[in-house]
Amino acid sequence: MKGSVFKYTVIALFLTVLALPTVLGALSSITGKSLDTGLKGYFDRHDKPEFSGGSFRDSSFQTEYGDWFGSNYKPRGIYIKTYNTLRFNLFGKAHNIIGKDDYIFEFDYVSSELSLEPKNDFSLPENREKMEDYVYKLQRIQEELEKKDKKLLFYISTSKADLYHDYIPENYLIRKPEGSVRGVDYLMECLSGTDVNWFWTVPMAEDLPCESFYATGIHWSRPFEQKVDLEILKRIRELTGKNMKTWELTDLQTSNEPYFRDTDVFDMMNLWNDPFTDTFYQYDTVNVEPEDAEDVKILMQGGSFAIGFREDLWTQYPGYSLDYINYCEYYVDKDRNVTRLGDDWNNLPLGDLVENADILVIEVNEAVISRYSNGYVDALYEYLCGSGEG
Repeated sequence: MKGSVFKYTVIALFLTVLALPTVLGALSSITGKSLDTGLKGYFDRHDKPEFSGGSFRDSSFQTEYGDWFGSNYKPRGIYIKTYNTLRFNLFGKAHNIIGKDDYIFEFDYVSSELSLEPKNDFSLPENREKMEDYVYKLQRIQEELEKKDKKLLFYISTSKADLYHDYIPENYLIRKPEGSVRGVDYLMECLSGTDVNWFWTVPMAEDLPCESFYATGIHWSRPFEQKVDLEILKRIRELTGKNMKTWELTDLQTSNEPYFRDTDVFDMMNLWNDPFTDTFYQYDTVNVEPEDAEDVKILMQGGSFAIGFREDLWTQYPGYSLDYINYCEYYVDKDRNVTRLGDDWNNLPLGDLVENADILVIEVNEAVISRYSNGYVDALYEYLCGSGEG
């Protein structure tokens, strides 16, 4: 009898799960409500295909309908979050690397920190040669900019895998190749032999009122980011010699709600769990505007860490002249207009941007050093120095 009850219970559950997408889909159409939970992150979007005899015969309708249904059926979000939650809580598995105390890491950061891939091991002669060429071009770019009365500032944003190295799971730590050299170490060694204006952000993690990276995020905590952004502004002022508008960090605020990107990676995991971190920090700010304040036109290229400076600058002074290039993916002009670059520097009016700028700022994160600024430095070098040099 007990066996029969169990069997029928399993059958009922199976049929319920099987029928739910159809039932909830119909109810959603009738009520106009989603009847599902939202998911965070990027997901493919597919339009519902129109049926025709031709599309049915060549199977394109079936393929397109399957793609559309797979990304739109109800309750897809509930199923995915439930699956992710069970996988994480029962087996400690997730799309990301889960380290000590539930610190989340993305593979690219760990690979760069431990030189897990050949491209990230700068004990290899071919990588050292590429790095030396990259730094040589930075030096030449700065020299040519100086002739135009323009400046260059290069900085390295640290990674969570660096400052929280010991939190990386042991099964990754033991894979570090013997005698390997981190990209950030060789980059700094090369830069130290030049006159390039550069700095590393790790020292600014000292004396923070909170962690430099939360367990829940891949970007630095807001107090760390705010300190770095002010350091960037300070160095821009020193290099250009201009009396720029700036701001001061004042009272430290706390919240159980994240500031900006404090839980960005946790959110992408799409769990039912509450965030692993329950207290977040951010400084208040006060604008400092000299009577004789001078405008400085900034051209900035980098990744997501550089976005923090862009957002802080535009938050404090919405009209500030900053043109921002994200890797070689898109360009945001000072008026917030976005242009997609499609990994092609020919889609960017580089010459006009350089000539219009007072200072060029380049951000490189430890995790992407082996990308060599995605060809941006090469493009600048060709424009400023000519392709026949080097």
